[in-house]
Amino acid sequence: MKRYDQLRKTADEFGQEHLFQYWESLTDDQRLLLLDDIERIDFKTLATLIGEKHTDVAAIDESKIEAPPVYPHEPSESQKELYAQAIATGESMLRAGKVGTMVVAGGQGTRLGFDAPKGTFSISPIKNKTLFQLFAENIQNVDRTFGCKMPWYVMTSSATDAPTRTFFDEHGYFGLDRDDVYFFEQGVMPAVDDAGKIILTEPHRVALSPNGHGGSLLALRDKGVLDDAKRRGVEIISYFQVDNPLVSPADPLFIGLHQHAGSQMSSIAVPKADDLEKVGNFVSIDGKIQIIEYSDLPDSLAHARNPDGSRKLNAGSVAIHLINRTYVEDLTGGTGVSLPWHRARKKVEYYDASASTTVQPDAPNATKFEMFIFDAVPLASQSIILEQLREDCFSPVKNAEGVDSPATSRRDMVRRAAKWLEACGVNVPRDANQEPQATIEISPLRAINAKQLCSVARCIARDQPERRIVLGLESQYPVPLLCEQCRTRGHQNDHCSQSSGTRLRSRLFLANVNDRFVGGEIGEYFGDVFVVHPHATHRLVASDRIRFDRAVDAIARLPDGFSGNTLQLNPSFTQRILGIVREDDLSAAWRMVGGVYNLVADLPSTGRR
Repeated sequence: MKRYDQLRKTADEFGQEHLFQYWESLTDDQRLLLLDDIERIDFKTLATLIGEKHTDVAAIDESKIEAPPVYPHEPSESQKELYAQAIATGESMLRAGKVGTMVVAGGQGTRLGFDAPKGTFSISPIKNKTLFQLFAENIQNVDRTFGCKMPWYVMTSSATDAPTRTFFDEHGYFGLDRDDVYFFEQGVMPAVDDAGKIILTEPHRVALSPNGHGGSLLALRDKGVLDDAKRRGVEIISYFQVDNPLVSPADPLFIGLHQHAGSQMSSIAVPKADDLEKVGNFVSIDGKIQIIEYSDLPDSLAHARNPDGSRKLNAGSVAIHLINRTYVEDLTGGTGVSLPWHRARKKVEYYDASASTTVQPDAPNATKFEMFIFDAVPLASQSIILEQLREDCFSPVKNAEGVDSPATSRRDMVRRAAKWLEACGVNVPRDANQEPQATIEISPLRAINAKQLCSVARCIARDQPERRIVLGLESQYPVPLLCEQCRTRGHQNDHCSQSSGTRLRSRLFLANVNDRFVGGEIGEYFGDVFVVHPHATHRLVASDRIRFDRAVDAIARLPDGFSGNTLQLNPSFTQRILGIVREDDLSAAWRMVGGVYNLVADLPSTGRR
């Protein structure tokens, strides 16, 4: 009873003795749950908040608000040298293991109609990879590229912690070393009624809710993350939220600019979609960068224009930050954290003893307390903002339909993939509205930016010309395209599915340089099946580099469902062709399959380029 006695004494001291009013009627299990809840309460901080006369939104002096300085996504002529130096610095810090990454993953997918941690939501447009898998593969790419072991700190909540850990276990940590993935729970604060009393939702449960994303800084200290980061030599923590599949957690340019400026906390901004977009607004007040929530920004400022007609406050926050470890240590060096608390009136269910039931209120009946991560920005001695294009870094999954939904996020993933391919010389088909006429997915294992997508295959062609470039394409939606030979000869599109009298539609083929099927060779490159659309086969056969008929015969003799370290067949796709193409020039190789439908280029770490 020592635990009970101690917690009861603490509750009594702070005027919250009612938390134990049903103790005698509780079962042993219920008593343990109640003690667990009460043990998580910071009574001292709560008492301070209850006793304060507090106003969340201070009066804004509009005359002091200016647009903040922002590094543009494309450097000016005078900035090119700085950007080049910053990239080199960022890459050096990654190689030295001085960067760790942190995802805020405490939310459930409730608004998506998904009853599980949001990070387990399947989002990629073809492979249906989850948000967690996309982030994990991005980190693997960084590790492979820079020869580092970047730790990943995953902040969960009481609701998501256990299922998140189980999810990672079931998926083998997506190829990451378990020791490099660190789970920790976010802190909580209780809701209080108008009399300042902590609300019970049941006789044995307290109305607890997460203490806001700003509470992540306190959790970094309390859960041992800062100690782990210091032990590893991590100096910068890359912070992002779990609902954004386009995020790049380790951008060398961002890291380098942050380091060159001596910044303690830096932020990514995107141009706002409209004046009233529901994102935080970066501003400068008395020379300090701050973020004002959209709900707190006066309409006059939201609609303000520069002399040239452009939006005055156009830098929108997307909750992507770099934070120095030592800065977090400074902020959390006392008994709490040096961030302001925000109050919100909310509807909170409560236990009605007279009716012996839990009541759902019709109107706000309680106060919740939260901290916001962006309140750390103006407290920093130095802070910078880097602008990025929205289509490159931000497309959150928040709502089941409409804006910021799975549909819009997948659309933006396809758009970015098409943009990267075009940067590499690929002719991506587009419709009248300039939307890609294809569903495209590029695995983070293969590339996390356009430059890398282009460079890997070029390196193979340059450094190992005897090795072949492997092009993987996967057809999900038929698009009426003709190969050049068919177009020239006036054939119908169906002819593109044939080669040398062999119908290739709904077939799988592969071949090596010696025209013999050697499955082991595929396994050195891929962890899954990749396909080339049959419309490209005319030129391949005409070049006499691959004999598809032999390859088709070879693969046809394999039993259905054949799998192993070399090849995995997924029967859910009815049109799959896998081709290996030897080509000395990347752009020429891709032009060979210029009508590509879908690129799914998983390239696991093999120790080879």
